[in-house]
Amino acid sequence: MVNQHYEFRDRLPLDKANINMHDFNVVENGTRALQMNIHRYKASAEESAAVGFDGQCKAITSGFKEYDTATWEVLFEWDGADRIPINESYLQPSCKKRWDFIHANSIDKFPDGDYLLSGRHTDTLYKISGDDGHIVWRLGGKTSDFKIDGHFSGQHHSRVLSQNSTHIVLSFLDNAIRPGTPHTTNSQSRGIIMSLRTDTYPMTAAVLQTYNHPRGDYSPGRGSFQVLDSGNVFASWWTKSLISEHSPNDTVLMEAEWIPELKSYRSFKFPWVGLPSQPPDVHAEAVAMSPSKLATVVYCLAMVSETLLAYDGFAEYLVLEAVDRDDRVLGRSAVVKTMPPASPNHPVVLGAKIAKQEGWEHAAVKPTSAFDSPVLIYLMGVLSCASVGGLMCWAMWRFRSRAAGMEWRAPARSRGGKMYDAIDESVDTTLADGSDDESYDDKDDSRMLDGRAH
Repeated sequence: MVNQHYEFRDRLPLDKANINMHDFNVVENGTRALQMNIHRYKASAEESAAVGFDGQCKAITSGFKEYDTATWEVLFEWDGADRIPINESYLQPSCKKRWDFIHANSIDKFPDGDYLLSGRHTDTLYKISGDDGHIVWRLGGKTSDFKIDGHFSGQHHSRVLSQNSTHIVLSFLDNAIRPGTPHTTNSQSRGIIMSLRTDTYPMTAAVLQTYNHPRGDYSPGRGSFQVLDSGNVFASWWTKSLISEHSPNDTVLMEAEWIPELKSYRSFKFPWVGLPSQPPDVHAEAVAMSPSKLATVVYCLAMVSETLLAYDGFAEYLVLEAVDRDDRVLGRSAVVKTMPPASPNHPVVLGAKIAKQEGWEHAAVKPTSAFDSPVLIYLMGVLSCASVGGLMCWAMWRFRSRAAGMEWRAPARSRGGKMYDAIDESVDTTLADGSDDESYDDKDDSRMLDGRAH
């Protein structure tokens, strides 16, 4: 965890083999933290038989821990083994390959001390007792304890909004798409706010409001749904890192995306003032976008994030400044010297091309030295090509001289031989089985004519 100066405040050592990266939720005014994990186990033969597997199904179960953030002492620990049976999953069984039948992707805490766990592959939200870990109820899925007005599947980012003695209000992203059958359960992904009534039998669940994908599309995996203090909602839709803000009546107020290659797991909106305690580290490299054009690519590493900028031109020295919306300088980097041009396949060059395509480049900077002249670089390229060509011609002349008195033939590719083989003219070219190779051309006798194979 970091503070507003991007300095590490706390570190929590985790078991890398069992970590579940889908959620790390700080609750109760920062005094508690919920961290998810996974465990590998074998289901009982009886439980395995319920999904058609003879033996003990190898499965991955989900769990979590609650920590005291002052001491990082574990206050509560829970695991789904023997609590969530494997036949609750909609995912196709794969008992020989560690079946991720729950795929828990979020954890939150109720005001009454219980926990809310989301299982993507079971289409279920679980209320888990904070006393002994038993499952208090299931919302959704194959064995729901609620009569639901609506439907959802493959959900993400479930959160408890409020709770009293009779009602609970939850929010979550209904992806409405997931592995398994049915593959989709709604015409598009959406955010949902749902009210649960828990003092009746059966308990009931009603949708209070939905917030549709701004483009009527699906978020195939991942995503988040945040209810803001203003009453608006803020959602992340994974693909292209698409984010959107909606009014309470689902009017889209803001929509933004990045390039297609980028995807985001979750996005949030909060008041934030970042005050770095150190200037950013800057690295600049020149790249040859064409024989007559240079560009400068700048990597800026600011504490915990990395930024890529592309300039249409060359700058021998560079300094990076951060400015506010009124163009006031908030901070600046040290002066750095730009590195010479890299090869066309260098990651920096490829990054520059992407940056240019996406409109990230800035105003051109005038070249500052004769060495960096595009004309000089072009002439050097021509000279290099001429030198290489001359060397290749000399090598071919030497090779043909040594091959005097020999001729070439191309044996059948299907026999797995070399493409060409040097043989003496006196050797019989009939195939070993007595048949002639159909690819052998009697007219040209497979000879090399004018340096070309016919």
